[in-house]
Order: sequence, then structure tokens, then C-alpha cells
Amino acid sequence: MPFISVVIPAYNSADYIEDTLRSLYNQTDKNFEVVIVDDGSTDNTFALAQEYMKTFGLTGRVLVRPADQKKGVSSSRNYGVANSQGDWISFLDSDDTYFPDKIKVAYEKINEFGDTCFIYEHAAQFFEDKTNITLSYKVKDSFLHPLDYSRHLLNDLDVATSSITLKKSMFNDLNGFDTMLQGVEDSQLWLRISKRTLWYYSNDVLSGYRVRAESLSHGKKFGFMVNQKRKLINSVKKTNEFTSEEIAMLTKYMLDDSSAFYASETLNNYGFGAFINGLWELFKFGKRKQAIGIFATQIKFFALKKASAILKKGK
Repeated sequence: MPFISVVIPAYNSADYIEDTLRSLYNQTDKNFEVVIVDDGSTDNTFALAQEYMKTFGLTGRVLVRPADQKKGVSSSRNYGVANSQGDWISFLDSDDTYFPDKIKVAYEKINEFGDTCFIYEHAAQFFEDKTNITLSYKVKDSFLHPLDYSRHLLNDLDVATSSITLKKSMFNDLNGFDTMLQGVEDSQLWLRISKRTLWYYSNDVLSGYRVRAESLSHGKKFGFMVNQKRKLINSVKKTNEFTSEEIAMLTKYMLDDSSAFYASETLNNYGFGAFINGLWELFKFGKRKQAIGIFATQIKFFALKKASAILKKGK
């Protein structure tokens, strides 16, 4: 029978690790192990993870990312997978949770489609950090059977990592997450996997994603996101696995369709300098017309907003 390893990268997660591990204790199917990788936490995440692993009787280990390996969630996940025993990997972030049937349903799908499909995705709940109130659900129609999902992902890479279970051998064949990417490394891996196997999606809500205050715009500035998305597009090009048409589709989705949103959020939250830096990153990538258009639109909105605030203050 296949065996699942749940890999959890953790950084300064002392406030959340108990809830995360409790959700694993509550699984209806106990045939799994837990591999936690502390990413150099400055709080007591490591000690608490060890304590709750024992308290909940969970099989597995708590590791520390070696100092000679790059810091970050990608490196920590890669190290966790390398030190796992499972044939299949389920990912879980250290502030997220699994619903009780997560592992059970994963096994059901593996047993049903495992000879032809090596990646499974399910629906997710989004809940507010402090209150645990449900904010939304990410749900789409279930697949009747595994599908070729590669072209769909070029237009929709909104995949929660904690909703994925995949075959470890495929993860290893692709050398895991690219540690040179930040915030888009999972997207690159999903794209490459979709070229190698059918994809299955279930609308069962089986994980909870914690929305924290710093999650707005992923806490990233416009320039950073443009830079990382440019690196993602270039890394996908270098694989020679995607046609020029597919690269154009990906570029439109990653940059053309989302840049205005990140520009607006950055202007409002980080100021004019960060906003201009993002436009410069777009300009360097050859998106000159788009950068000029965003500048004109956002400056107009920003000026109107400031003028409105001054008028209200003067009344």
C-alpha cells in the first residue's frame, strides 16, 4: 500500500503549530508520517513542534534546515521531501490545517487513479487569522476523471500548496521546488508536473488556509512580484517544454492581467517609490506600453483620492 508523508516547512510558527498538528492528529486515516523542517526560527517553534508531535502521538520527525542550504520555504520543503519515507507527498504550511478526511480522501484517489495520475488537488477554505471565521472557499467543479491540465494552468495558477498531494518520484525527477524563485516557485513546479501527468481535482474542502494581515498582496511589493514572475517565465522557457504560444499565454496571465492590481496595492501601501520601482521592472521586461498605462491610471486615481481626502478634511 502507498504511504503518504506530510511535509511542513515552519518559520516562527509558535502561535500556530499546535493547531496545525492537531489537525493531523484528527485525521480519520492514520497511515501517514509528518516531517517538519524548521527554517531557522527565532522563536520556540522547533521545541513546540517536538512537544506536540509527542503529545498527539504523530509518527515522523522535526528537523532543522541545514545552515549550508538556502533559507526559505522552497529549500525547507525540498529538505523535508528528501528526508521523507513516503511514496506520496502532501504539503501543509505551518499555519494551515487539514480537515479530518484529507488523508483518507487522498488515499481513495490514489487507489482509484494512481496508475495514470500523479497529482491531486482539492478545494480549500480561507479563514481569518484571529477569529477563525470563514472568509471564502476556493471551489470549482470536480473532475470526473484525471485530465490534461497543462493549458488550463497557463491561465489559472491559483493552486494552494496545502491542497496538493503528489507522487514523490515525480517531485524528485524535477528536482523539487526551484529555490531561486520566491513566491512563484510552486507555480513553476505545477506547470512542469502538468506536462508529465494527468491532473485530478476534487471539490471536497479538505484544507484550511489561514489569512493573516500580512497576506494582503502576499505582503510583496509590485517590483518584487514583477521580478519574480519574470524569473518564472524565463525559467519555464528554459525547460523547452512549452511552445511559444504557451509562453505568451503564461506571460499574459502572470504579468498583463495582474500588474495593475499589484501596482495599486503597492502605491497605497508602500508609497510612490515602490510603485515606480515596480513600473521600472515592467519596463525592463519590455512591457513599456503597459507600464506607461498603469502609471497614468494609478496616478490619476491616487490624485483623486488625495484631493477627496483634503476636501473632506476641509468641511
